[in-house]
Amino acid sequence: MALAGKAMGVIDTIGNLQLVKLYQKDSAIFLQVLHFFTGLGALVSPLVADPFLAEDSCVLGANWTMNSSSPSDLEHLRNSLVGHGAALHNTSQYPLNVEG
Repeated sequence: MALAGKAMGVIDTIGNLQLVKLYQKDSAIFLQVLHFFTGLGALVSPLVADPFLAEDSCVLGANWTMNSSSPSDLEHLRNSLVGHGAALHNTSQYPLNVEG
């Protein structure tokens, strides 16, 4: 991690120097835009990754109704994807561990 941080610092510093060298007096706006989008990415990326890193099931957490999550939620999702009453032919023989 230290090596990755050092490498990112070197890349950032060289990028800043190249912007200053290339645009000279007008480099301030480019540096501000560069650092704004770096900060925006640092703010937004945890918000995007949070649902995928959640401890609970993403499928059960995606229920937007006022009903509590139940096993029928998965049946509803399956029926909406393959059609009501359709048999699933590619089911796995291994059980899905949904506990802890």
